Amino acid sequence: LALFVPDEDPLKFYRAIAFWAGQTLVPGGAGFVEINEALGHETERIFEAAGFSGVGVINDLCGKNRFVKFIR
Repeated sequence: LALFVPDEDPLKFYRAIAFWAGQTLVPGGAGFVEINEALGHETERIFEAAGFSGVGVINDLCGKNRFVKFIR
């Protein structure tokens, strides 16, 4: 339930994370966020739009979209 927000903007926290990661990660620093499996590619695009490289969706052991990785 922690991955779902009762709001019209289910990705608002990922935009905040992308902003703060851009402010605090050192160049070459990496981050990972756990995601709603149904919004993997949308979450991925948030980090790409924020200027991160190496952005990608990582599957869990069951093959479901579970994490997004990114590098500053």
